[in-house]
Amino acid sequence: MVSQRLINYIKEDLKSYDKEEIKKILVEQGYPEELADNAIKAAIESNEQEKETKGEKEEKEKNGIKELEEERESKKEQLNTKVEESKKKLEGLKKKTVEKARKNSKVLIPILIIVILGVGFFGFRGVFDSIFYDIATGTSNTFLCKIISNPEIKEDCYQMLAQEKENILISLGSSEGTYFKISQSIVKICNLSTNKRECNSVPSLGSVDNIIKINQKKASLSIVDGSIACYAYEGKGIFEDNKIETIRSVISLFPEFIQTIVRNDSNIYSLDGLVNKKILAGSEEGGINLNAKLILEKKGIMDKVEIILRNQNIIDPIALLENGQVDAIFTVSFIPHKEISKLDERVSLRAIPIEDSLRDILISENKFYTKGIIPAGTYSGMESNVNTLSINSILITNKEENEEFIYNLTKNLFENQTFFNTYIKPYIEEAKEGLCIPLHKGAERYYKEKGLI
Repeated sequence: MVSQRLINYIKEDLKSYDKEEIKKILVEQGYPEELADNAIKAAIESNEQEKETKGEKEEKEKNGIKELEEERESKKEQLNTKVEESKKKLEGLKKKTVEKARKNSKVLIPILIIVILGVGFFGFRGVFDSIFYDIATGTSNTFLCKIISNPEIKEDCYQMLAQEKENILISLGSSEGTYFKISQSIVKICNLSTNKRECNSVPSLGSVDNIIKINQKKASLSIVDGSIACYAYEGKGIFEDNKIETIRSVISLFPEFIQTIVRNDSNIYSLDGLVNKKILAGSEEGGINLNAKLILEKKGIMDKVEIILRNQNIIDPIALLENGQVDAIFTVSFIPHKEISKLDERVSLRAIPIEDSLRDILISENKFYTKGIIPAGTYSGMESNVNTLSINSILITNKEENEEFIYNLTKNLFENQTFFNTYIKPYIEEAKEGLCIPLHKGAERYYKEKGLI
């Protein structure tokens, strides 16, 4: 049976390659010729079916664009009104400040001297962050929250405004991570799905932190590692004493692959080779660290390796492998990993496999795992395919989040996809793939309309 995901990828490739070239690539990646032929045939038939209904879709899209433009104009007018209100508040604030300065000039001068010395000592960014925070929270101006450089002050700024205005916060991973970059697409879709609330994304410490924020209603939406979501809902692993049953799934977004990366000149060729080695494995609150521990413990070598966690003191974690401070990098991401590929241009790298017997055990014991392959040539030191595991990343919310909002969000995720690139575009056929927590009522309603439930 040909998977819908493979058909979808081939449909995209048909825009740039002919079917013979695609078949050659599939065979090189380990797919049987018959399966490759069937997949290409199915992709071509699907493209032809889409062409037949293209006229109707274009008409619907025109109507949809018109409605979106009207909606944007309405929001623009609302925003202009808010800007004018903010200007009036700032004008009043300026007048009060001048009046107060005149009355207290003798006190103000030494205060200004202290402020100037403080700026010189602590640096401009910290001082301006505090000023932006005070003005933003005093005038309900989310733009000023965005230009705050300190992540903790920025998040607190958004939290204050969200509480005041009932805005929507989307909690993601680190500001350099995959989830945070994808969040920009989710934010745009989110803002299309609500008229009364404004959506903004804020960085977090990782999937564990994201789930805690959803549970505490400090965020409305979050993308998390499917394995972390399962553990939290079922009360397993790190959530054994803190079961979280408030989380609900919206959509299964995309698969990520477990990759254990070493230098090509290393003598590490299997998980056994990691004994007495240093491994970089994400942050303490992230899904990467949890999956690393799960796999290494099942392999029986967890107490024989040294796990190095990413923290604020590590400016460029990938460079640790280049300069020999770690022997391997464990990550869960797209293939290829963007930053690892950049390092691969300077230092030849390769991925090491998860042996079949261990992979089968992990899949049987953890329903969020499926078999995955890192294709030959993904990194310069890889001459053949490498067996691994994959995990779906999912968009989650709190069970008490507004049903109509989640329904509209789910609908727009599939019906307004211009904000997504090819690699992360969600497909309706795979919306519930790898989900191990219940659907939110709003998402469930949409999937019932589409005949998926």
